[in-house]
Amino acid sequence: MGVLAIVPQSHLRAAKTRLAAVLRPDARAALALELLGRVCAALRATPAVTALTVVSPDPAVRAWGDRNGYAVTLDPGCGLNAALEYARRGARDPRHDVLIIAADLPWLRAADVTALLRARRDTRIVLAPSKDGAGTNALALPGCRWFTPSFGAGSRVAHRREAALRGLELFEVARPGLAFDVDTPDDLRTLWSTVPARATRRASGSRYNQG
Repeated sequence: MGVLAIVPQSHLRAAKTRLAAVLRPDARAALALELLGRVCAALRATPAVTALTVVSPDPAVRAWGDRNGYAVTLDPGCGLNAALEYARRGARDPRHDVLIIAADLPWLRAADVTALLRARRDTRIVLAPSKDGAGTNALALPGCRWFTPSFGAGSRVAHRREAALRGLELFEVARPGLAFDVDTPDDLRTLWSTVPARATRRASGSRYNQG
């Protein structure tokens, strides 16, 4: 059975607000779409991923998906975790294993996704922690088991608790491509100091907010 990958993307007008000191709103929106495209490309290049959908409340993200050949499920507006469950239920085959993965992982490669998915078992949840150690950047769920995602502040601990409640093992995979997300100006500087940083600079237009 293949894997359904779900990528949540917030409304573009609310994207990357922690970068407001250095990027204007249009630049933050462009950066969010550039990062989303990188994540989706890595997922598309992963053989085990047989279905992919982006979940977003923003019609502009759906238009982006139409232009780039990605399915976009419109978030019904009940919150991130409810939207993820909505997308999962809407899958063509509910028995699919599910991979929920952050939209802002610029270093993500197909090899990272493959490493995460190879750790799957019928009684195991696989989690990739965020670089700060508190959050969850990816979560692989067996289709045959019930598990309620708890993305948000402190999600790493929340997912451990949920796994224990369900009698499931929780296994963690730590790789730079899965851990490095772009939230702060320091993250952006780190990203722009690496290759292919120039493409991300062009996408955001390097338009600094001068206050």
